[in-house]
Amino acid sequence: WEGNDIGRERVVIPPFRAIEFNGSTLKTRCAEITIGDGGLFDKLSVLGTDLLRSPVRLSATVDGKTEALKSSPPKIEKGKGRAFPPEYDQYSFMTKSCPRKKLEELPETDGYEALISAEGSLAGLDVKTSATLDYDGHYLVNLTLDPKGGKVKLDKLELSFDLWEKARDLSILRNGGDPSFVLDGNDGIVWESRNY
Repeated sequence: WEGNDIGRERVVIPPFRAIEFNGSTLKTRCAEITIGDGGLFDKLSVLGTDLLRSPVRLSATVDGKTEALKSSPPKIEKGKGRAFPPEYDQYSFMTKSCPRKKLEELPETDGYEALISAEGSLAGLDVKTSATLDYDGHYLVNLTLDPKGGKVKLDKLELSFDLWEKARDLSILRNGGDPSFVLDGNDGIVWESRNY
């Protein structure tokens, strides 16, 4: 594939669907996500099962005092692309039985991706969130922490997910889909960056 543009087309591939937008709630084929302040999840359900007991929180501790992120509501933009019609779900893309379609014949969609941004402050830091939700449900978040007027010494920076019991048998994936660990049903710290 080196030296060409194969696979760079912005196309929703079956059996996935274009993202549906309803205010700050985004729906993919398998998940429904409500984006809250800071671009973090307020609600998350997968295949109809709610996973979060409360919104995802970002907090920092400085000199023994813990402060929560203060943020503007997120800005959500629609990302354009094209999508295969639902009747293509019946075909395996690895067989010759799938009818070929030219890219320009596919209908346009504004649900190829959702682009999320937000700004806020936390413990003397300016916080900027830039995130992308892909049509397949992958959510990539870039979080920028910029000290206001100099260095800020944090005792702790914490991103908290409060999960329902039924969500605790999930696998966490990273590095292109390699299982990193399985939630073991216990409360407390599941992963720390210093162990990464």
